[in-house]
Amino acid sequence: MDSSCCSCVKIQTSRTNPLLLVEIVEGEPCSRSSDKCQLQTDRDGLSQLPDEILIRILCSLSVDEAARTSVLSRRWEKLWMKTILVTPRLEFYCMKKLKYVLRYPFRTSVREAYEYVDLVDEVTKLHPLPTLEEFTVGFPFNSMNSEDIDRWVEFAAEKQVKKLKFDFGIKIHYTGQSYEGFLASQGTARRLNSLTDLYLRGVNVDPKVMHCLFSSSPFLQRLCVIDSQHLFMLEVAAPNLNYLEIRNCDNLQLLNISAPSLNKLKLFLGDSLLGIDNVFLGDSLLGIENMFAPDLSHLSLGLHYMSIGRLRCIVDCFQELLGRFSQVKKTLSLSLSCEVFCEIAKTNDMWHQFPELSNVEHLKISVIDPWPWWYVVEGLQVSQGLLWPCALVKAAPFLHKLSIKLIHKEHKFTFRDMDFKWMDEDIPKTVKADANVRHSYRSMKVVELFGFIGCRNDIEFVLHLLEIAVSLEKITIRVCPPSGLEEADDFRDEENQFANKIQQCAQLLKKARPDIDLLII
Repeated sequence: MDSSCCSCVKIQTSRTNPLLLVEIVEGEPCSRSSDKCQLQTDRDGLSQLPDEILIRILCSLSVDEAARTSVLSRRWEKLWMKTILVTPRLEFYCMKKLKYVLRYPFRTSVREAYEYVDLVDEVTKLHPLPTLEEFTVGFPFNSMNSEDIDRWVEFAAEKQVKKLKFDFGIKIHYTGQSYEGFLASQGTARRLNSLTDLYLRGVNVDPKVMHCLFSSSPFLQRLCVIDSQHLFMLEVAAPNLNYLEIRNCDNLQLLNISAPSLNKLKLFLGDSLLGIDNVFLGDSLLGIENMFAPDLSHLSLGLHYMSIGRLRCIVDCFQELLGRFSQVKKTLSLSLSCEVFCEIAKTNDMWHQFPELSNVEHLKISVIDPWPWWYVVEGLQVSQGLLWPCALVKAAPFLHKLSIKLIHKEHKFTFRDMDFKWMDEDIPKTVKADANVRHSYRSMKVVELFGFIGCRNDIEFVLHLLEIAVSLEKITIRVCPPSGLEEADDFRDEENQFANKIQQCAQLLKKARPDIDLLII
């Protein structure tokens, strides 16, 4: 559309059309006639397409995105209304709006919530189809909107929805508790018997609700529950479930899984499920009693944000956790906070015996915010222990690929943070002496290291892998460069120094194993 016609759309503060989510200035006329605006709009290539194709395009957009096209012209407004009547999916999910609410939670959230409720209500009233493929609402609603959300759950049940997604998970939203009336009526739960995909974030559900859901939804294939603080027990009994994700359910103390079709499991564990202050457990350290998932191929485990006083139990829990999921077939992903990683390092070194991971082909380990302990060895005095992932490699006899990712969220590096004193020592000789006491590892072919800065622990870890993985073919290293300083000249000088040091690291690694393909990015 010609830019000169953009003045036809005004932004307002006094009146809002909920169907359009576009605000119109009261009493301010359009600078051009509607006929001229229509002519300008119809000149673009998209508007030359037939209605059927345009409606199909609009059906692929979220409700928020599709509604905005209605301001382009009378034709587009009619197309938008027709789209509501025929679309098999209603997705109210505007990321731009969610980010704005996240940035200014106390200034705009209540007003935005009222507008969003109006939008959802108006569209659901107009939708005439007897069934619905997908119904999604993504906005930081809470208990203040319980009646509205209950009404939408009833709507989804009436439409025999297949995919239901409620994402209310922004934690710093306006005052109020999380919504907790989901499926309060068992009659509503029974009418969700066509459900195949359920995503709940920021929704407090209790064990009875989940039991009723599994009983009423035999076709459920995907379940994701995030930030549910009332869920203290979860009994998963779902014959067709192939994806399960449980995250940030801090009070979950007992988890039983019976899912013969489960292929992928993501489990971010808190203190309760790890057996700390767990009233359900006897001698076990884990709140996972029964685990029946013979087809489990991809497992992601997260251990984050544990208090210092409770870290003491993490080593034994980690050992039992690996034993409980030793049957995973293809990919094992571990996401660890730096505190958890280093606590394991205090007692587990590169010779530690972990439970055998007989079928794991790809091992992924992510360390969140590793500064400073990963880099300042003297501060922890467990330099050998930081190599404990090498012991995990030994425990997986058919491992083909290893990926280590150092995720720097909080700390921005400068060249002054990076210690290259190890370059004055013969580290390869020391590593070779340590590696000789272990057996060679012949299955691993590929290694990836993300967040490399060339510190002692980085280089020792890679050298140890080069020693034990005798059949290694390729190693890819993604470097984390230093952040800029206020003085551009100083930064360029430090950047050049860093590049030279990384080049020396590359030469050292290439000398250690000239037969492998080394790529540094």
